[in-house]
Amino acid sequence: MDSDFTAGKLQTLLRRLTPLQTACAAGILLLLGNLPYLCNPPFWDDILGLHRQALFLARHHFNFAELMCSGDFWSGGAWIYKWNWPSVLYGGLYSFLPPVAVHFFGHILNIAVLAASAGCVFKILRMNGISQAASLLWSLAMICEPVISAQGASLGQEILLTGCFCGFLLAFSLNKVSMGFAFLLLGAWVKPAAVIPAAAFCAVAGVEFLQDRSRVNLAKLISGGLYLGSFAILLLLDSDGASGNVWKELPERIRDMWLHFPLLLILAVLGLVGGTVRLIRDGWDREYLLLLLWAAAFFAAYLLYSVPLPRYAAGVVPVCILLAGRSLPRTGYAAFVFLLAGIILQGGAFHRPLPGHLRYSGEFLERDRAFLQQVALDQELCAKLEAECAAKPVVAKWPYVQMLADPGYGYVKKGLEKVYCAGILPKKMENVKKYPDPELAKTRGVYYIFVCNSFEFFRDFGVPLAPVRGDIPVWRPEVRGQSGYFLVYRR
Repeated sequence: MDSDFTAGKLQTLLRRLTPLQTACAAGILLLLGNLPYLCNPPFWDDILGLHRQALFLARHHFNFAELMCSGDFWSGGAWIYKWNWPSVLYGGLYSFLPPVAVHFFGHILNIAVLAASAGCVFKILRMNGISQAASLLWSLAMICEPVISAQGASLGQEILLTGCFCGFLLAFSLNKVSMGFAFLLLGAWVKPAAVIPAAAFCAVAGVEFLQDRSRVNLAKLISGGLYLGSFAILLLLDSDGASGNVWKELPERIRDMWLHFPLLLILAVLGLVGGTVRLIRDGWDREYLLLLLWAAAFFAAYLLYSVPLPRYAAGVVPVCILLAGRSLPRTGYAAFVFLLAGIILQGGAFHRPLPGHLRYSGEFLERDRAFLQQVALDQELCAKLEAECAAKPVVAKWPYVQMLADPGYGYVKKGLEKVYCAGILPKKMENVKKYPDPELAKTRGVYYIFVCNSFEFFRDFGVPLAPVRGDIPVWRPEVRGQSGYFLVYRR
């Protein structure tokens, strides 16, 4: 009797569930899950990109001309993102708040945006006749997908871009074109990846115009074309372009996708196949067509891009969730399976390990929440070196140079006095010198940081820092029973 009463109350609660309540529930779950990490500093590319640019703006009174003259990433400058409002937002916060407060705000902002995105997904699924229970499960499956869950615990801008995309999807479902374009424009000023949904919308608008040559559809087509053109220009201004050996690298790129986000890849394949079958069987559906074109275009662009990174996939997770939620049979059970798989996989325990030379490469560790172990490791390293080597020379590569030399990133309270950078020398950092240095060669007791990551093997980042015979190990942390990929030694 009690069980029947409880089940009845639960069904009543689910029937009354609203998108706002879904967003609040998702926000509470995200807050609880990320509670230990709310003051975490930025990690890896967020240090070298978004927060590098934000700190430069804060320290140079938002002089954008000086920012542009500082140079790009490959010259050691701070002009990383050509058109970017998150760096301005963070720069404003760095201007009057201590770093730990800025980082706390950034984590809360990402949690709020991700929770709102879950509410948007719930609303769209409900509008398409999916039950409350299944819609809720798909919304929770979205925030538990490993890539997007990892980004929700970071201080990057992928979640902000994902929020803009979800706002566009909801506006498209409500047939509010102007609102959708506003979200796309906001997303384009995070990253030019907004060109993909803009192109998908333009294609859908073209099909609609061919079916019904009304003034409304003509206006959609013209406005979509204008937005697509403007986003394409942004993409050309702020892009590394396509890889030079596309077909030769294609099998390796597909293997990399399976290595970095297997759950998302399964979800995408099922969604694309199911959506295509439904579109052929049931006839014209503008939302299906948009989602199919968007997902297909994203994965094609990912395979073609010169440096595809796992975190870029965060923006397509809601698209794949909506495709799967609308097209898979017994959608509630499918949602539960993907939710459970996301919860199990997001910690990284069941993901295949990265290759040895990339074992501690942050841009690939962000495929799941295992990167949080690396953040803790980096904090421990920086605290140890700050306590023992504040005035001693330390040789490192990016991003450890920035972590140790600049307290703005939150890893040290005061920058180390003698940091030597192997590779590209970051500009506007007075306590950082170029390595190798003739004077350093005469000095004994120099500390070196050797980490198996991409910077250690990039030709642009100077000589390798691997230890040689006679070097004295100082600190060799062990992660998941493995050691030797991360070493501090004295020469």
